Amino acid sequence: MLLDKKNALLERDSNGELLPVNVKLETLDDDVEVILKPMSKGELAEISNNSKLNNNIDGDDIKIISKFCVKPVFTDDEVKFLKPIISQAIIIALLSVSTGLNQKNLANKLKDKINKISEAEDLMNQKKN
Repeated sequence: MLLDKKNALLERDSNGELLPVNVKLETLDDDVEVILKPMSKGELAEISNNSKLNNNIDGDDIKIISKFCVKPVFTDDEVKFLKPIISQAIIIALLSVSTGLNQKNLANKLKDKINKISEAEDLMNQKKN
């Protein structure tokens, strides 16, 4: 089967801006959707270079969710008080819609990375003691 450009390209408006899309939060048990503006390649690169995302999305989730979650709109203060599972689901959905990767695979990779970091931190703490 030949690759269809419609499925390969992120949709843009007449000014070249990425268009928001409805995205199901697949890592949640409920059937919940949000509207997200996909990230550009440059924005993805900036986030992938940020080690905080590889640990436990803390301060960066405020900037990311506030900027890319179109509906519902969250203020910075509201994002601070989002349940961790919700903020993680939104971040994973955003990465999925921006890259085309499967949400559940992304969630598993993120969990694996967090586990490896936690194991390394545990080993370092054991060596200190």
